[in-house]
Amino acid sequence: MTAAVAGERVWIEQVFPGEDLDPARRGSKTLVARSECAFDCKDDETLDRCVEAIKKSDENLRKRPQQSAFYDWQTFRVARRPAGGGVLTLGVAWYDEEFFKSKHEVYLNRLHHNMFDHIGIEAGGISISHWKLVGQGVL
Repeated sequence: MTAAVAGERVWIEQVFPGEDLDPARRGSKTLVARSECAFDCKDDETLDRCVEAIKKSDENLRKRPQQSAFYDWQTFRVARRPAGGGVLTLGVAWYDEEFFKSKHEVYLNRLHHNMFDHIGIEAGGISISHWKLVGQGVL
């Protein structure tokens, strides 16, 4: 699939469906907040390292089922630029409000910064927004 973004043609790849597209993965857990992360990767090698790092994180999360009660990944996609590189977007589903409050800025810690440096994501190449569910109901 291709899409135009800011006048540039990109190729969108769904890397894997997350809990938002897999009802069995979410199970009976209730979403209380969501984070959307965008990683701007300057070249294909950086983008590929970023994809592999997210896949490894997903494997590690699945090895710790007690953690998946608190959060999970949502679908992530890659928008590849014809000139190389692109943007990886990743959603984080949060199921526990206290866990969200204590962990939603974990990407700012030294461990994550070292990981971003190793991948090759430049300073300023990360954008994260958080969304908190404030009510439910039917209109």
